[in-house]
This record gives sequence, C-alpha cells and structure tokens, in this order.
Amino acid sequence: MFDSMFAGGGRPSLRYAGALEKPVGEQFVNPLHHNPEEAELMLITEGEGTFIFDGHHYFAGPGTIMLYNQGLWHDERSHSHLPFRTLYLGIADLQLSGLPPGYFIARDESPVISLGEHYFSLAQRLRELVEAKRSREADSDLLADHLLMVFLVELVRIIHQPKSPGFRPGAIAASQTVHLAKRLIHERYIHDITLHELARHAHVSPFHLCRLFKRETGHTLFQYITRYRMEVAERYLTTTDETIATIAGLVGYQSETYFQSLFKRCTGTSPGRYRAKLREHVRK
Repeated sequence: MFDSMFAGGGRPSLRYAGALEKPVGEQFVNPLHHNPEEAELMLITEGEGTFIFDGHHYFAGPGTIMLYNQGLWHDERSHSHLPFRTLYLGIADLQLSGLPPGYFIARDESPVISLGEHYFSLAQRLRELVEAKRSREADSDLLADHLLMVFLVELVRIIHQPKSPGFRPGAIAASQTVHLAKRLIHERYIHDITLHELARHAHVSPFHLCRLFKRETGHTLFQYITRYRMEVAERYLTTTDETIATIAGLVGYQSETYFQSLFKRCTGTSPGRYRAKLREHVRK
C-alpha cells in the first residue's frame, strides 16, 4: 500500500511536530520564509488567518489544512480577534509518486484545503503524531514515523485518489472550495454577497476563488449568483401569486425594473410573460 504512493520505495521521516496556541488579542506571525529541507503542513483547529504562498493570498479558518511544499515561500498571520490553534509538522524525504521531491501537490494546485468530513479523522491522527514526537519513551521515533505513514496515506487519498477518468491532482480540493461558495450563495442569495465574503467562507483568496469557480462551473461568481436568483424567482412565479415587485425583493433586488431586466436577459422573457405562459400551458 505504501510503496504505490511513495516513489522509489523510500519512507519519509518526521522531523518535528507540535501544537500552537494563541489567545484572543495575541497574533501569531511568521514572516516570509521558506524551508529548503522539509515539507510542512499546518491544520487550523480554531481561529483564522491570512496566508501568503508564492505571492498568492489565502484566508483559512477551522478545518483547513495548509500544505507547504518543500522550498515554498510563505507568510503566516493569524487574526487576533479570535483564539488561534493549530497542529503542525515537518517531514523529511517526502517523495510522493508523480511529484517532485518534497511536494504534497503539484505547483499549480491550491495549497489550502478545506477537509470537510475528513477533518476529525485527520486531526486525531495529527494529535497522535504530536504526542508520539513529544514522548521520551524508547522507540517513540519509530512509532512517530509509523503514524506519519498512516497519516500521509489518508491525506494522499483525500487529495489525490482518482474518482473519475478525468481526475487531476487537487481536483477534490477545488470541488470542495467551489461547493463552499455555492452553499453560501444558496443560503444568502436574498442578501448582497461580496467576493471577499465568499472567499472567506471558502478559505481561499478572492482571486483564487474567482479562477477556481470559473474553471469548475464555466460561470463567474456573479453570473452564478444572478442565475441562481432567477431560478428561485421562477419557482416563486410558478408556485405563488406574489407580485413581481415582491418576488424581486425575495430574491435580493430592491428595484423591480432592474430585476425584470435581469430576468429577461437570463430567460428571454419578462417575469409577467413567463407566469402568463406557464398558466396558459396549465389551462391546456
């Protein structure tokens, strides 16, 4: 099982592992740096922060893991209005099949991954690693390296395991990111939703979210918001007798005129005509 994931039959070793904790009002700051000898990762268990990877900005919150490929330049800063807790480790001699030495993911993949349902399992394995590394008992290093292999197998399966013929490394992470953005849109379409709010919810930078969303869906974020609002409006027109002005407000528009213009642009007909055609069809 291990040999198929790790190139050349080599085994990575755990250089260090630990837990970081900062109370409210105290910021964790690790200025721009890189580690040419180890791959690193950090799992946020509480709080949030802003992280820079090779010049790209990301927001990350609880349940997010950051993957630092060996030699990656990065900057880490927590937001001091919340407590900040993480688990982290450094790995030497990492060589995953199909990737350069010291790499978790390909260069063009997002290093910030929301673990979702996998969070609790990976967090528990990381805690076991930290405890093993801290232990002074005999053979604790051997135990730590064994636990590292088990952890890496689970992590690699999450981010790299093919799910379809068209799978590419990191596609699961991209899909999760887009799903988080879509879910917020579906929950808050009646309100004004900003790009920064969506990026914050999806744990990535605004620029990266825009790029991922367009790549995964074929639409920009704001095209998707508009299309979803129009889909909801169609449901109101179909299932209720609410006025068009009321429906405009129910899907997030204060101006009935603007709503009618968007609806016609998306559907090819006005809201009134859409409802009339539907009722005419029902009568037949």
